[in-house]
Amino acid sequence: MRNLISAVGGPRLSSAALLLALSACTNYHTRDVSIPQGYDAAIGGRPGSILPPGRNWTLVWADEFDNGYDHNIWSTPPVGPDPVSVCWWDDSQSLAFVNGTVEMRSADASPTTGNLPVCGRLTSTQQYPPGYFEARLRPGSGWDAFWVINMGPDCSPITSGFEADILEIMPDVSPAASGWNNMIWSGYGNCNQQNQNSPLNLDPNQWYTFGFDYSTERGATYYLNGQPTWTHQDVAGATFPVQIIVSGGSYTRGGKVIDGNNPPFAVDWVRYYQDEGPSRRVVGGSRR
Repeated sequence: MRNLISAVGGPRLSSAALLLALSACTNYHTRDVSIPQGYDAAIGGRPGSILPPGRNWTLVWADEFDNGYDHNIWSTPPVGPDPVSVCWWDDSQSLAFVNGTVEMRSADASPTTGNLPVCGRLTSTQQYPPGYFEARLRPGSGWDAFWVINMGPDCSPITSGFEADILEIMPDVSPAASGWNNMIWSGYGNCNQQNQNSPLNLDPNQWYTFGFDYSTERGATYYLNGQPTWTHQDVAGATFPVQIIVSGGSYTRGGKVIDGNNPPFAVDWVRYYQDEGPSRRVVGGSRR
């Protein structure tokens, strides 16, 4: 992550000038300015974030995967079966870095992998408070997901903890086969509750920008390419921090291996923004 080199504020800037100023940054602070819906802030030469309108946002955490992944902000699981034994975690085999992206490729099942196909996962080393969580992704052909989590105890309210699947796709399960938004709360035991928004009708050969606005005041809103797809207003009042996870690859179900390599799940970048309150108006392309 690059250092902050500019802050937007003071005199009005044209859209072109603002784009030029931001193009050299991966970490910038919008002090009295919000990036309106549909406006691409070019960050590090990449397609820019599409932030929810009407708020001032500060980019405080990001990985652009230009040189592998940042070991200071991500952890990988220990080698072995995932908790539901549908794949074998081994990021040394799964993670491949291609043209500034990370792909979660799958290796075939073998006796050394417990006869499970290899899958990958990156988990943030820290938890982050309410804000906007965003990633540019290419869904793959396996069980692929971008999610945030801090699950509460069994039978607890959603304001005590949840798992929010900003993207989840499972090719052999309808309606998740074309992608869905998912919300799970009240623990993973007898009181577990969940519901979904589907289908998202995703094309595994296309790139998409997924976002999740987690707000103590507004609840939770899911975004796809800058457009809201689903809301969970009952999250309003929650203040707990969450971890960020991207995971993907082949998996098994009913003795059958679902191949996650056609194509593999790919991640261009992951970013987290803090909400600093309402923004000022956007008038005719300039910020006032």
